[in-house]
Amino acid sequence: MSYVSSVSSDVMAYQPVSSAGAVNFTGLGNGTDFNEIIDAQIKAESYTKEKYETMLAENEACSSLLDDLVSSMAELDTTLDDFNSVGEFLEMSVTSSEEAVAGNVTGDLKEGSHTVEVNQLAQNDVWVNMNMVYAEPTDVITTTDSVFAFECNGESISIDVPANTTAQQLVDMINADPVARDLVQADLLSDGDDLYFRMSGLETGKDNAISVSASTTLVDYESADFTNVRTAQNAQIKVDGFPPGAADWMERGTNTVDDVIPGLELVLSDVTTGEVNLTITCDTDKTKESITTLVEDINKLIYDIQALTGRIVTYVEDEESGEKIEAYTIDSYALDMVYNDLKNQLSMSVTGFDSTFDTFNALSQIGFSTDTDEGSDTFGQLLIDEEELDKALEEDPYAVAELLSCSNTGISDTKGVQVLSTIEGITEPGAYSFEYTVVGGTIVSAKINGEPATINGNTVTAAAGTAAAGMVMEVSNLNEGSHTADLRVKEGVVPQLQDSIEKWTNTENGTLTTVSNTYDTDATKLQNDIYYQEQRLAKKEQDLRRKYAVLDGQLAYYTNIQSSLTSMIAQTG
Repeated sequence: MSYVSSVSSDVMAYQPVSSAGAVNFTGLGNGTDFNEIIDAQIKAESYTKEKYETMLAENEACSSLLDDLVSSMAELDTTLDDFNSVGEFLEMSVTSSEEAVAGNVTGDLKEGSHTVEVNQLAQNDVWVNMNMVYAEPTDVITTTDSVFAFECNGESISIDVPANTTAQQLVDMINADPVARDLVQADLLSDGDDLYFRMSGLETGKDNAISVSASTTLVDYESADFTNVRTAQNAQIKVDGFPPGAADWMERGTNTVDDVIPGLELVLSDVTTGEVNLTITCDTDKTKESITTLVEDINKLIYDIQALTGRIVTYVEDEESGEKIEAYTIDSYALDMVYNDLKNQLSMSVTGFDSTFDTFNALSQIGFSTDTDEGSDTFGQLLIDEEELDKALEEDPYAVAELLSCSNTGISDTKGVQVLSTIEGITEPGAYSFEYTVVGGTIVSAKINGEPATINGNTVTAAAGTAAAGMVMEVSNLNEGSHTADLRVKEGVVPQLQDSIEKWTNTENGTLTTVSNTYDTDATKLQNDIYYQEQRLAKKEQDLRRKYAVLDGQLAYYTNIQSSLTSMIAQTG
């Protein structure tokens, strides 16, 4: 197993004391090997140091595993970014009964159908000077200094035209003007024989009409000399029969209309003789594929936490022996909190959803369950009942996607009160009670969950510092007396999980950051403890070598005396 060093600037690095000049011996004196004795004594004295080293290795291994878990969460958070809106879960398509109207999905869109009728298309303004005909672009259009002035979209443009300017030069001057070039396009139009000066609006819609100004002094370029060959006009449409009057139409300045049906862009290419049907359908196979990918990624996180906390046994290869050994685990209350928090999010009703008003309010209703078989390879992980999921997608794919991915969506379940807005990260998801009192048609008091709120006409804003902070309501029921309303802020599984990942891994006060900091602190202490033990053992070895050197010298002295005496006795005998 590889360990990641956590040595910091707070750790002292021990440098062994130099042995220069020290006495080393191997069986001098009476032949006793004191090095072996000293090594045995130092080894016996190294028990505490070895214990600290073992603890440090375990600490660094667990710290590395914890870092891996934080990295896995960051990767999951990136994946969840692709699933944190209803539109990203649903693969919606639009089919049209006629080519005159097409539809593009641009946001959250439900299955259904719409009718569109087109009375006229938006078009740009085009003017041609029919009074002047040129044989060549180089034909001179004026012999005196003149001005050509016109207006478009509220802008007044004045082009100075010097004497001897040619037709092509006038075109170039208009197209180069810093204001005119964004509004009109000038050119010379050929009918096969002659050239005509033409000026076309760049944008469609009646607001982009062109008019030649009375301040024009360029001869034969006054307003009366131009013919409006195409009139600037708006598109006129009815959507789902609105507006109802036969002569009434909604008007837009372009043929691309994206503000009538939320999430759907209409592309108009021709007028219609009646209503065109647009049918919106969901590719449930694609949605199911996205859900499967999401569950696989969540299950990987569950497995990683289970392995790290010892809820399941995993094995790694020992670097020294090559044998399979049990992987290190972390016994941490903080990690247990993370695991339980994750499991609760995946097993309970989804925050802000209500069984009375929402098609689904819990993952179990769309085929999700948790594997409770402790002997299973997927113990504790999410399981999908494909038949139940298919049934839910067939019933209401939008509701399935909303349960998984809607983010901080405010809703009122009471008529007469509407949630206008909430602030993600500020307004807490959940259910809220709203009370207000009307006197003389005016709201005189309002509370959200019992907390006083700010009143501005018929708009009420939750107070800062409360759970509902950032929520803004509009009240239309201004009948005399006291009223109540039920409000909710809905938060799907994916945004909830992303919020939790941020809470767990925040670099300042995240749950896992706190655990990691504890390991770093412990590692620093252990490394310093090891340093002091190394220092103590080095001094101990130095002292032993001095003592045994003296002993060895004494033994050598007495050995020599013994030898002399033995020799003398032998000679006298």
